[in-house]
Amino acid sequence: RLEERRRQDDLRREERRLRSEQDREFEESLEADRRKAESARLEAERAEADRLRRLDESRLEAERAEAEQAEKKRLVERKRTRLGDEPPPGSAAKTARVRVQLPNGVKVDRRFLADHHTVQHLRDWIDLYLQDNHLDIHDYSLATHFPSRLLGDDLLEKTIAQAELNGKVLYVHDTNA
Repeated sequence: RLEERRRQDDLRREERRLRSEQDREFEESLEADRRKAESARLEAERAEADRLRRLDESRLEAERAEAEQAEKKRLVERKRTRLGDEPPPGSAAKTARVRVQLPNGVKVDRRFLADHHTVQHLRDWIDLYLQDNHLDIHDYSLATHFPSRLLGDDLLEKTIAQAELNGKVLYVHDTNA
């Protein structure tokens, strides 16, 4: 009997130890699952935050591009308005004819009001021509051939007559080429 009791006590102790070990393993497994779930949740939150950030960046970039396009369109319309229509041949007003040769060899002529239109108007006309004809020239300089003269920013406010450009051929030099 004593031996039987010892054996039963040993069995109970072994069962308690086994149960305790199983409970500990179960708790460790639960904790590992919680950590995995928390890690997965944090990763999902980071991924969602990244997705939203990229979406915001894309939206902002699209808005910037749209605003830039709208500003370019406004600038073009301002240039068209400022330039006005080409004076007709035989106009009563004093006109000046200017020929522009583009880097691709194309020559373009236009009449200007000699005492009204400025070198800036001439540049506006060239800008509009380049854009309307889808020529990818954004930065350029203008020069006469003979006598050789670069038309700098100091002449922008001078009229075509003051800049002595009537009948001249102006060469467009792409400064990015």
